[in-house]
Parts: sequence; structure tokens; C-alpha cells
Amino acid sequence: MKRGVPKIASVPTAAEGLIIVRTPSDVEPLVSMIMLDQIAGARGDLGIQMPKIDRVRFLVGGSQAVVSRTKQTVLQSIGHTDRLEFVGLPEGIGTEPIALELLPAWLPNLEEVKTARWWVVRHALCGAPTLNLFKALERMRAKLQKAKSRGLVILSTDDATDCSGLQSMADEYLTAEACEDGLRGRCISFESAAAGPFTPFTSAKVMCSVLGTATGLRFMFEPFISSELDVRVMARLRGAGRTYEAVGKIVSMDKSTVLRRLRGVRIPSGAENSAWLEAVKDHYGS
Repeated sequence: MKRGVPKIASVPTAAEGLIIVRTPSDVEPLVSMIMLDQIAGARGDLGIQMPKIDRVRFLVGGSQAVVSRTKQTVLQSIGHTDRLEFVGLPEGIGTEPIALELLPAWLPNLEEVKTARWWVVRHALCGAPTLNLFKALERMRAKLQKAKSRGLVILSTDDATDCSGLQSMADEYLTAEACEDGLRGRCISFESAAAGPFTPFTSAKVMCSVLGTATGLRFMFEPFISSELDVRVMARLRGAGRTYEAVGKIVSMDKSTVLRRLRGVRIPSGAENSAWLEAVKDHYGS
């Protein structure tokens, strides 16, 4: 799998215990791939450095056929065949949506499991979080901390779902949001609930662009600028030294519109990539 990663400074290591990622349902499959790649590859592109580990156990609900299909999809998309292990959950827990409230009692004594330091599970949240869900997350967190292990729960929700309180259940909490598609692929932002500088870009958000290639998925990371494609393009053109008028000519907007839409937007600095500029001109017909 090819990657596009900017040069980054040192970032904090993921805390032992529980990481929760909240994501809209429509991009949950991609968010799961991104997070699995970060964990299995010991990466820090989202501002949290994932530690090197021997094994990641991905808990999958459904029949053995479902587990096999999930394994095939993940390995074809991101690889990591030497670190990812796919574990089918027992009936009653392992149905969709996974009964997360029953999971802590099923988890083995994590202190005795020497080959896995990461446990990953997906859960579709139907409505607001219940008291039983909060209790389950609290028990999972306690087990993980005692075993000096880490767990990732990927919660897919509707945008209107009130998830107040979930942050207090996690040692790390990330919110993923779908953004307007980029010039070549899907775009998803990630934001940490942690206070203070979060990423090596001194920004609280990171944008991940997901491109499909012949060898799998390619993830490209950059500081978050905007959820809107037009604004991202204009900000990069402006950051490369172009005037507002010159930017407007490329994106087929007048100078005043460019000024208005870039008001309050962080302008990145850096030279343009010629291939990217050609893609921009093709997109806007300029």
C-alpha cells in the first residue's frame, strides 16, 4: 500500500486503555481501514503515535463466512498480514450490531494474552448511548488498563445522535467527519478531544484523503483546512503565493468571492505540486 505522509515531529504515544473513534455510518468502513492501518503500522499520522506491537486482534461479528470476507477485504486494502488476526465473536455478541454491552465479560484475562496488545471492535450505535453501554465501556477500559493493553472501539452513529459523556469513557477520543470529496478520492477529517497542541501541524484536525489504487488503499494526510473542496483548493493556491485575483481565475470565481470564502481560513505555505495543479485546472476547466 502506497502512502503520502508529510514530515512530522514527535507526537504523544497512545495511552494504555481505551480509544474511542466516533464516525458517521457512511464512512465507517474507511475510518476502520484508516485506524487499523495506523495501529498495525505503528503510525502517528493522526497526531497520536501508535506503539509497535506483535498482534492486533480485530473482533468481528457474524458467521465464519463474514469473518473470512472481512479478513479478505481488510488485507487486500491495507495489508499487514503478519500483525492482523481476525476473531469471530460468539453468538449473542457477534451479531450486527455487535452487542458491545456483553463484550467485557467475554474478553479473556488480557494479562495472560501475551501476543496481542490491541483489541479492535466496531459497533453501530442505534440511538443515544445507554447506561449499559457506558458501564461496558468502563469495564473494558479497566481490563485494558490493568493488562497494559489498548483497545479501539469504532462507534458509527447518525449525525444527530447525542453522544455526550462518551469522551469521559476513553483515554483517547477521536471524532471522524466526512468531508467533500477531493480531486481524486474521499476525504475524512479526524479531531482529538485532547486539549492543547494535538498534531505536529499545531492544528486540532487532520485531513485524510483516501485513494484507491491497484494495490489497495492509499492514505494521504495533511493539516485540516476546510470540509469544502473549493476552500481547500483556494487556500493552497493562495499559500503558494498567488494573488486573490489569480486564484479566482483558476477556480472560476471573482476576487471578492475568493476573499470572502477564505476569510478566517488557515492558509498553508508551500510550493505547488505540478500534477495537483493540473488536476485543479481540469476540475475547474481553467
